[in-house]
Amino acid sequence: SSTSATVANTTTTSITSSTSATAAYMTTTNITRSTSATVTNMTTANITSSTDATVVSTTTTSITSSTSAAVTNTTKTSITSSTSATVANTTTLSSTSSTSATVTNTTTTSITSSTSATIANTATTNIISSTSAATTNTTTTSIISSTSATFTNTATLSSTSSTSATVTNTTTTSITSSTSATVTKMTTANINSSINATVASTTTTSITSSTSATVRNTTTTSITSSTNAKVASTTTANITSSTNATVASTTTTSITSSTSATVSEHDYDEHH
Repeated sequence: SSTSATVANTTTTSITSSTSATAAYMTTTNITRSTSATVTNMTTANITSSTDATVVSTTTTSITSSTSAAVTNTTKTSITSSTSATVANTTTLSSTSSTSATVTNTTTTSITSSTSATIANTATTNIISSTSAATTNTTTTSIISSTSATFTNTATLSSTSSTSATVTNTTTTSITSSTSATVTKMTTANINSSINATVASTTTTSITSSTSATVRNTTTTSITSSTNAKVASTTTANITSSTNATVASTTTTSITSSTSATVSEHDYDEHH
């Protein structure tokens, strides 16, 4: 229950119910129910039920039930049930049941049951049961059971059982059991057991067991066991065991074991 305490060059420090405490060059620092604590050059920093904590150059940081924590230059950071945490230049980050986490320049990021997470410049990102996650410039991103995720400039993206995922400028995208996914400017897009997927400006698109997929401006599109697929402005379209497929403005079209396929030289959105 102290105000403006400054601690330096100590092995273990515990700060409880304090305001504006500053700790530097510690092995272990424990901060509980404190406001505006600053921790620098630590091995381990544990922050619980605190507000406006700042952690810099720490090996392991654990933030629980805290608000507006800022973490920079750490090896491992765990954020649980926290709000508005900002993490930068971290090797491994784990965020669980948190709101408005912002992550930048991280090697591995795992976000579970979180809301409005923003991730940029990350090698590997795993998002599970989260809402409104946005990733930019990531190497590998995996989304499971999430809603309204937005991904830009990703090498490999995997989306499973998600809703309203938007993917742009990605090398390889795999979407499984998802709804209303939008994929643009991809090299390879694989869509399986999905509903209302939209694919545009993609080199290779594979759609399997999906409903109401829309594909435009692709080089090669393969549709298998799907319903109400629309394909336009595609070089090659292969449709197998599908129902109500519509193909327009396509150079080569192959239709096998399908029902009610429509092939036209005009785009299906053209008005005459």
